[in-house]
Amino acid sequence: MPYFSYKLQIVSSGFVAFGFAKLFGGSFLDSLVAFIISMFIFYIKDNIQRYGFFQFLEFFISGLIAGVLSIIVGKFIYYVNIDKVIIGAIMTLVPGVAITNGIKDALYGDFISSFARLIEASFIAIAIGLGVGVSLILQLSWV
Repeated sequence: MPYFSYKLQIVSSGFVAFGFAKLFGGSFLDSLVAFIISMFIFYIKDNIQRYGFFQFLEFFISGLIAGVLSIIVGKFIYYVNIDKVIIGAIMTLVPGVAITNGIKDALYGDFISSFARLIEASFIAIAIGLGVGVSLILQLSWV
């Protein structure tokens, strides 16, 4: 796998978020907010990973940050759809490659490897969902 500079990785995660927020029906403003939040999430997740925390916590905190920042921006800027921003911001976290490799391993007959990859991808998706869910529950208590 080629190495890309850290700045390019951060900006690329922002563009992925921008594209997905736009793809799911967000406005330009929604996509721009998702762009900024996704870059921040990438930076925070990378710093958490350097300290050696377990993967579930990394993705939980990343989902929590995506939800909290989206809600905060939505409170200050009325025209921002927080659902589109959250969708765009968490798309860089979704374990698409792990799911694809798990299915590929199953098709090749490597069922133990397939099961392990799919379970890992499921835990990542659950962690992201729990992080966003906790932020949305916290939003209800703020109102």
